[in-house]
Amino acid sequence: MEVLKPFRLKVVQSILEGYDHQKAFHLYFAHLCQQNRNWGSKDRKIYKAICYAYFRLGHLVSTCSIEEGIQMAVKGMNDGFADVNKAAIFPYVENCTDQLADIHWFDCLLQQKPVYLCVHPKHLASVKQFIQNNGLPIVYEDANCIGLAPNTACDEIIQRGWAWVMDKASQAIAAQVEIHNNDSVWDACSGAGGKALFLSAFKSGPFHLTCSDKRLSILDNLKERFKTLQFQQPKVELADLTQGFQLPNLYDVIVLDVPCTGSGTWGRTPEHIAHFDLHSIQSYQILQQNIFAEVIKHLQPNGRLYYMTCSVFKAENEDNVAYWSNHYDLKVQQSNYAFDEKGLSDVLFCAELTR
Repeated sequence: MEVLKPFRLKVVQSILEGYDHQKAFHLYFAHLCQQNRNWGSKDRKIYKAICYAYFRLGHLVSTCSIEEGIQMAVKGMNDGFADVNKAAIFPYVENCTDQLADIHWFDCLLQQKPVYLCVHPKHLASVKQFIQNNGLPIVYEDANCIGLAPNTACDEIIQRGWAWVMDKASQAIAAQVEIHNNDSVWDACSGAGGKALFLSAFKSGPFHLTCSDKRLSILDNLKERFKTLQFQQPKVELADLTQGFQLPNLYDVIVLDVPCTGSGTWGRTPEHIAHFDLHSIQSYQILQQNIFAEVIKHLQPNGRLYYMTCSVFKAENEDNVAYWSNHYDLKVQQSNYAFDEKGLSDVLFCAELTR
């Protein structure tokens, strides 16, 4: 990027000064773009890129003026962030898991991520042909996972039911779920159903899928995505896992991707780095334990529960798993973190527990 022109410096400064962190930055920025239609496409791209580079510096810019922080961000965009003080950016290392080397965690923070597509097995050739015909740059490719350059528009691929957006690490975690013929499977915190879609696409043999979430609009979105991709609709349950509830079945497999700090995804939402409340780790840990206490009631004898987070904090991951292993007499079959070795993905945690 060229030297930041004075008028652009003032615009970026005003954007950052007006951001109150009450909602995701991309939503705030989209609202600003609607209010400032004189910003051209190049202007918007530059402003957004600089703001995100500024956020990636985390606590490092908290001791200087916004203008100085912007200049540091622009320098990082031009020269890279290799020489920055990583401990100053992210002062929570003591709370992180020992399983992640610092270099990997910080690489995931400092780089803009590709757009990863999880491609329907039947449409892999069509997706590749579409990408070639439209000159879309592929930055990663492995089996049915294709990574496109950051911010690549791929709406047409999604709308045709050929693929869905799903981070590389999330695909790797979903691939660890073991399903046998005729298993009953419960995606307990399904959200919009990324992992449920993955299981439907890539797990061979028939199984019976139930998805639940406490948000009706999210479940409607899930059903629409299954319809677009022409997968068999799962059974859908509206359930708040923090409250006492009743499901009629016990399940052979439970996928439990719980609410968490989201620290493993801050490479995509770096605005959270400097405004993170360290006390929220304990709050999320308690929430996760409360959810688990309800969900474990529905696991069959000899069943498999896959506990997942997008957090790098030990309290949410290894500490919880150790507690459940002892408290519920569960066996930990495996636990691991999934992430791209070059930092080009989110960081996710998964543990398999059995009775």
